[in-house]
Amino acid sequence: MGVRKFDHGHEVPKHLKGLRALDRDKLSLTPRLHALNVAHEALFPIQDWDGGPEEQTLGVGVLFAALCLKTGIDPEDLYRMGMRVLLAKDEGDHVTGNSAQVLQDFLGARIMAREVSVA
Repeated sequence: MGVRKFDHGHEVPKHLKGLRALDRDKLSLTPRLHALNVAHEALFPIQDWDGGPEEQTLGVGVLFAALCLKTGIDPEDLYRMGMRVLLAKDEGDHVTGNSAQVLQDFLGARIMAREVSVA
């Protein structure tokens, strides 16, 4: 097995060794709960950003744009996949449904300063 190279023939830095490229076929097969967990983890450092909800929101938008640019994924396709994860029916998986609702409630409270009703 050879050394992985960057586009310009440079060797992969140590901190990137062992990583693999995005497999687009696996993207749509990612379990819903796993995707929601990653979204929750990504929010932790963003919620503490002092610049306010405008900077937080635009920062996430920039991250989304960079991800689409570097992977070649159409932003509309990725948005649709994300919406499918967020809005999918519970199908008896209470943990996953709660996770999706908590994510939306958190953003409503943190970014839009809306009160969250707890059922």
